[in-house]
This record gives sequence, C-alpha cells and structure tokens, in this order.
Amino acid sequence: MSEDHPRPWLIHAASWSAFRRHGSGEREARTAKTFPQLFVFFVGALCIFLQAYRVPVNPTSPGLDRSYPHVLNLFAFTPMRFGTDLVYTYGPLGFLMHVENVHHNLVLGFIFWTALYAAFSLCATSFVVRLTSGFAQLACLIAAIWVAGFIDAERLIPYLVLVLLLLSFENQKSKPWIICGALSSIALMMRFPIGVACIGMTIGAIVWPLEWRRISKHLSIYAISVLISSLLLWTVTSGSIDGIAAYVANSLQLTSAYTAVLSSARIDEGASLRLFLVALALLLTMTLLLPRSRRVPVLLVMAFPLFVAWKSGVVRFDGHIIALVDTAVLAGFLLCVLHLSPVTMAPAEAASSSDARRWSRLRPAVATALFFLACIALDKGLARMTLTTDAHPLLSRSYTEGLGGVKDRWIPGLVPLEDAWNFRQYRNRLDSLAAANLAPVTLKKELLDRIGHAPVDIYSSELGFVAANPELNYRPKPVFQHFNAFTETLDRLNASFFASPARPDFLIMHHPVSGLMDGVDGRHPLFDDPIAFPEIMRSYKTVFVEDDPRNPQMALLQHVGVETADRFSQPRAIKDEVVRWSEDIALPMHDNASVLRAKIELRENAVAAVKEALFRLGPVYLVYILADGTRQRYRLLPTHWSSGVWVSPLFENYRDLYAFLGSKPWIGPKVVAIRFENENSREYPASFKLTWESIECAGRGCGPAESRVFDSTVRSPGSAPVPIAAPVQASVSIGVASISAIDVRLSTYAKINHGVLTMQILDANGTILRESKVDAASVQDNQYQRFPFEPLSDITGSRVELRLTYAAEKDGMLAAWRTSTNAPDFDFRVYGH
Repeated sequence: MSEDHPRPWLIHAASWSAFRRHGSGEREARTAKTFPQLFVFFVGALCIFLQAYRVPVNPTSPGLDRSYPHVLNLFAFTPMRFGTDLVYTYGPLGFLMHVENVHHNLVLGFIFWTALYAAFSLCATSFVVRLTSGFAQLACLIAAIWVAGFIDAERLIPYLVLVLLLLSFENQKSKPWIICGALSSIALMMRFPIGVACIGMTIGAIVWPLEWRRISKHLSIYAISVLISSLLLWTVTSGSIDGIAAYVANSLQLTSAYTAVLSSARIDEGASLRLFLVALALLLTMTLLLPRSRRVPVLLVMAFPLFVAWKSGVVRFDGHIIALVDTAVLAGFLLCVLHLSPVTMAPAEAASSSDARRWSRLRPAVATALFFLACIALDKGLARMTLTTDAHPLLSRSYTEGLGGVKDRWIPGLVPLEDAWNFRQYRNRLDSLAAANLAPVTLKKELLDRIGHAPVDIYSSELGFVAANPELNYRPKPVFQHFNAFTETLDRLNASFFASPARPDFLIMHHPVSGLMDGVDGRHPLFDDPIAFPEIMRSYKTVFVEDDPRNPQMALLQHVGVETADRFSQPRAIKDEVVRWSEDIALPMHDNASVLRAKIELRENAVAAVKEALFRLGPVYLVYILADGTRQRYRLLPTHWSSGVWVSPLFENYRDLYAFLGSKPWIGPKVVAIRFENENSREYPASFKLTWESIECAGRGCGPAESRVFDSTVRSPGSAPVPIAAPVQASVSIGVASISAIDVRLSTYAKINHGVLTMQILDANGTILRESKVDAASVQDNQYQRFPFEPLSDITGSRVELRLTYAAEKDGMLAAWRTSTNAPDFDFRVYGH
C-alpha cells in the first residue's frame, strides 16, 4: 500500500483521537462537531422538499386525457378489481397519480405524497451530505434544490429507489432490498410501468458484482419483499388476492403494445431526437469517467430508468417526453455528486500513479461541464419539440404543466401546503371547478330518465359523462378506454363482456362537436377493436341521437333482444390474395348487403424487430380510394392486422354510423379500392397475404342508400372560409341520374348562430329545381352541413347551379369554405345515384 494512502486502521485511529480531543469532554466535542452538519442536512432537506413537493390533484374534467382518472378514483377501494373488471396500466392505487375529490381520496393523497416527498428529500440530502464536503457539498445542495423542481409525482418512487441504490454503493453496510421491494410494490399497484422501472433498477444493483451466492441471497430478499408487499396492498384495496395475476398479465399486454400503437412522428422530431441522443451520450460519458469500481453498477442502475423514459417519451413524443428530460437531469446530477465524492475512487486506484491522482482532481470539473452541456441539449431539444425555439423552457423551469401544476414558482411546495392548511375551502374550490368543467357533458333530464337505473357503459374516450351524471349506473367494460385494447387478447376481453349477461343495457357513444370520425393518433375509430365492435353491432341498436350543438353530442344505443341479435353474421372468409405495398387493390365482388373487412398476415423482419425494441417502427396506413375520386388515409394498428381491418362501408362521420347501427338509411362515400402504405419499406416484406372477410347484414343493406358522386375537394387543393354576406354559388356537371343531398363546409366562428340557411338547385335558365332549408343553430364549426332533397332525377350530363344563402338573425354570422378568399364557388359534396 502506498504511503500516500494510510492503512484503514490509521484512519480509524485518527478519527477516534479527533473525537477525544477534549479528554473527558467527548460528548461536548462530538456535539460541537456534528451540529453544523445536522443544521445543513435538515435545512437542505427542507429546501429540497419545498421545491419538489406536489400533490397531483386532478380537477374532474371531460376530455380524452382528463376524464379517465375519475374512473380510477371512483372504483378505488371497491369490489371492482383491476386486471379483470378494469384493465389498464394503472392499478388499485392508480388514483394516487391523479387524485380527485372522491370518497376520501383527497385526504389519502395529501398524506401519501407528503410522506413520500419528505422521504425523497431526506434521502437526496443524505446522498449529497454523505458523499461531499465543504464547498462541493454546498454547491451540490444548491444544485439538488434546482433539480428537485423536475421531480413530479409520476416518477418520484423510481427516483427514490435510484437514490437509495446509489447510497448502498457508497455504504456497503446498507442493504435497501426490503425497502426497495416495498416501494416497487407500491409503484406496481399505482402504475405498472413505473413498478417495472423500480424492479429493473433494483435487479441491476443486485447482480453486480457477479457473486452468485450474494446475488441469490439478495434477490430472494427483494423478491419476497415485493411479493408480500404487493399481496398486502392488493388485499387491502380489493378485499382479496383475486385478480393480481390478471393485472400483471394484462398490464404487460398494454405496456408492450404501446411501441407499435403510438408510432406517429411529430413536428421537428428528428432535430429534437438528435439533441436528446447527444444529451444521453454526454451522460454515458460521465458514467464511463467514473473509476472502474463504480462504472458498471452505476450504469446498471441508471440505464433502466433512462431506457424506460426514452421509450415512453420518444414513442409518443408528446408530454410524456418530459419523463426522459426529468430522468436525464436527475441522473446527470447524481453522477456529478459521485464525481465530487472523495470516496468514489477506491484506495488502490487512487494510489496507482500520480497521473491518476491528478485526474481525480480534474474529473469533477469535466463531469460538471458535461452535465451542463447535457442540460443545454435537453433544453434545446425540448424547446424544439414544443416549437418554442426562442425560449429555454428547461433552464427556466417553466417548461411544462406537470401533474402538480406549472413549475415556475419560486417555492412550489408552498402551494399544496397552503391547500392543506385551508383544506375545506380547497375541496369546495375543486367541487366548483369540477361542476364548471363538466357542464358541457351533463345530459338532459329526459335522457337520464330514459336510461333510469339500467346499467350503462361509455363507448367513447369521453368518460366525463360518468362524473357529470352521477345518476348513471355505470358498468364499464374491462378495457374501459376501448381504444386501448391494443392486442387481440385485450380486444377479446371486451368482446366477451358484450356477449355476456353482464353487459350493460345501454351504451353512450360520444362524438366531438366536429362529428367527424377522427380517432386517436390518426386512426379510424373502427380500427381500434375489430373483435369487440362486431359484437356491439349485433347486440346494440341506436335509439337516440343528439345533434344539437348546444347539447352534448352523443348517441344512445340500447341492447336488442335475442330475437334480433342475429342482424349481423359472424365474419366469413371469402377470398385470399397476395398484395404489395403502395398498389391499388380493388375490392372483391360483393353486394351492398355485407360489411367487408381485410385480415393481414405480415411480420416485420429482424432489423425492424431490433429497431422496434430500441426505438419504434414507422407508421403504416390504409388508404381508401372512393368513387368520387378522393382518397382518405388512416393509420393502422399492427397489433390488430390479423384480427381484421374495417374496409367497407366507410363512415366519415358519426351521424352515418349512428344511422347504420340504428338500421336506418344513410348516405356516404363508396369505396372502390384500397392500398397499404408505409414510411419505411425496409421494415416489412415487399408482399404479404390479404384475406377478405364478409359480415352479412340480415334483411337490409350495409352500404349507403345514396353514394357520394362528386367532391369539390378533388379540384380544391386549398380553401378558406369567407362570410356569407351575399348568396354564394357554384356550378357542376354531374354524370348521375339523381341528386339526393348536398354537403357544404361551413364555419360558425365557434359560436351558436341563428337564422336559416337555404340551398337551392337551379337549372341553366335559373329555375329552382329543389330547395332545402337548415336551422343555422345546428351547424357545426368547420364541418360539412348536409342539405337533404327530394331526389332530383333525370339530370344525367346536365349542368346545374347551386346557390347558398343565409338569412341571419340577431348577430348570426356564418362562413362558407371556398377554394380561395376571392373564389366565387364553395366547398361541397353531392350525393346521388
């Protein structure tokens, strides 16, 4: 051993003599020495707590991402079991991620998050104080307070586990496997992917060094801790242990399918991803600069949460990318503390040479510089992603409205503390805010009376109906957000539910004010559950449709009797063929009395499989080629290819779908061919097998009663809304025998207008052949308004004039979309034979 590095017993002797410096005054000397350290420790912990502390309260609201937490809160601590009755990546404690003022959840949320943030603050401060001293300790505590601003509730438990594991590396007597097991089980019961991140980190810490006896012992302790804690929590929240295995299995299905499902690229994604990769490379360099004794364990622990954050962030490339930014910032900070620690380098390594000693003094400055550069890259990448390239959202700490609110307060933790101090007023304020938020989805009394106490499910992303109408006897399907039934197994869970006696008597289908069939992430809604939706077709029928934009836009479907449940047959294969990408595929010969679907047998190649594991595959599209010359493109779900893709008839809006489900005539486009497109031809084989399926419609046709024969958008590459101050006209030559309806694209300026819209069909002499009037209050903003006519026959090859007028009342103002602001025509569609 080098003389520059004294033996361990000399270190202990020196320490002991220091504490006995005043002879019999040992206790006073010890107190005098430790009091400043205790003061720094508790002040640092308090500052970190006040900077990080948040309670993720979710004011009950409608909307795709704002309404589902109410279901988590509503069924917490009830006989409804997650994993079987409710299938989601959130578990029985998932309501803690989005606490609402339901039952006693708000009180539990404040207690839970206060304790958890306090534990994190103490552990983070202990990590800094144990590993640093002097000026470095003060600088690290200041940096820890800044980094605490990025610690939100969703990632708090993994970050706490990360700090505990790094502490155990520096203190070999520390064996945090039991506490890490308890934290992992809590995370699993809250949100499954978060628990998986905790498990991955802990296993990474256990397996190094590669001493198999030690690994088996510690792994057994950790596994027993996770198992016992999970069973205990599950029993407390659910009343029994039933369903826990199904929760794990179905959550794995949901989590693993996200990569394939959410594959749409976002604006300026390439530049942002390059910057994020630069930041991660800098963090990897910081890890590799650690001494050999610390590189591998630190890398094993930090790699897993960063990879999980990378997958959840870059796959969706929306607000979830904040997970990557926050995790990278915390990882970089922890690496800086390790580099500043004098105990990081093992004695043998420190004494190996004078060059090594000089490098140990230079290394903290290099690591700090790399961390600073990584923060700049993350900042600029996040700014590009949010299209605010002139700002620095990360460095200013105002980049996101996270689970706990906007992170731009000097002392954010004072906000929830103030809410807790004025708890009664806070609850009342939440109730008032929820009532205002839910007003747009509050159903009319007549409709609620019609449903009564019969079981009802919401077949929509709009679960705000449940909170806004507590009178409803809500009976959810297993995958209660049906568009999350990503795999065949999950899809069959919902299909079995709708085919069972437990199915609800009513379904509420909601459509946005636009009325268009715009699904999640560019998908057509009928692509989401190809197995469950045919079961709904057979079991339910439209009995009410609300089209007045002043009321919630929805339809009510009622369960039909057994005697009429066979109005749609089971799918039947009718033809097989081999097709290629980007080629037009004509529909097989079929009559108007059947639904046409396509099953695809297609697997990605080995290179694509690796790309999917590390990043994601490019999106795949189905393009509809219509009889009027237009084309419409929707994104496909690779996980549902083999279950069946809906081809014909094509529904462009919910109004036509509701009529179809109600066995009523409807009008719409006619599909004559399809084509499959992808953005990277190297990810899949050049050709693949396509199986056509037919679902027969008993006693009536499945297709539109009238087809669309003309669409002005074919010749209108661009358009703009122009106020209808005077009559607007357009002329068209139509090679059909009749006209039964005309759609016109209108704008309401986002308000309810009054008056009457009149559409007239005139011949070449100006004679009015047909006229249709529509109440302006029923017009939906920036969408097509339909004007029905008594069929106008015998006009084949004739040129007719269309005239649109608006007789406004009060302050009504409508605009017609035109090919340009100065064009004399307007955007319209014609239906007929």
